[in-house]
Amino acid sequence: MSGVPSKTVVAMIRAFVQCDFARFKALSLQVAARMPDRAAADVRYLIGNRDKMPDGIPQQYAHLADMLTPTSLDELILQPKTQVALGEIISELQHASEILEAGLTVSRCYVFEGPSGTGKTHAARSIGAALGLPTCRVSGVRESYVGQTSKNLSMVAELVRSLPAVYLIDEVDVLAGKRLSARGSGADVEVNATTSAMLILLDVIADSNSVFVGTTNFDGELDVSFKRRVETVEFPRLGIDDLRKIAARFDVPEGVLLEESSPAEFRRAAERYKKRQIIGGFK
Repeated sequence: MSGVPSKTVVAMIRAFVQCDFARFKALSLQVAARMPDRAAADVRYLIGNRDKMPDGIPQQYAHLADMLTPTSLDELILQPKTQVALGEIISELQHASEILEAGLTVSRCYVFEGPSGTGKTHAARSIGAALGLPTCRVSGVRESYVGQTSKNLSMVAELVRSLPAVYLIDEVDVLAGKRLSARGSGADVEVNATTSAMLILLDVIADSNSVFVGTTNFDGELDVSFKRRVETVEFPRLGIDDLRKIAARFDVPEGVLLEESSPAEFRRAAERYKKRQIIGGFK
């Protein structure tokens, strides 16, 4: 891209990473203006294909989901076993076409299980970043009106068909709990309808180019049929050796971190320590 200012390229990449696709398109067209005619035409054609480069969540689904900022897997603080599992997930999805050509199935539906603050949501965002997909957090589907939650999940399935993404649902056990007796109360019927809608959503994602990640503190509450459709990755609390590595990474005394109980709290504790150092340095 000879003649393109480096700051334009940096701004274009930043816009893509931040899911600001409208700005990314504008900057891409600026870059295309400085390219040879054939290459510029290709860029304009790709940018003009709105289905392949969304500006965000389509308006009719905006009340059900929002886009999260991508992040790197390298920024996560995880047990080695969990780190390896995430790397394998990303590698499989990156080589999906080769796997399908070999007559095998690509796993696209996952549950991340572990205590709060262990990096489950962060991990979902890192998968999106690695695959070049937006991460859509589905958070507005549950409603008190009978039948509305399952209808909202059906709308999410429609969104999946039009927007390839990593779809994240926190506390998925609330929507995919164990089904109850059909002869139960109206509330039982609603639980069953919601869980059935979740199963349909998983089937839609399994046949798409998207990925599903549900997070939970305890997968024992999940419906058996739901669990059969997903692969579970455990996010345990960190051990003493992991804490020492974190302390070294943030260049803080081990004692600052050992009193905390989750990676999210470790990061906050390290940042508080660093801020006190900086503030103290200006006094």
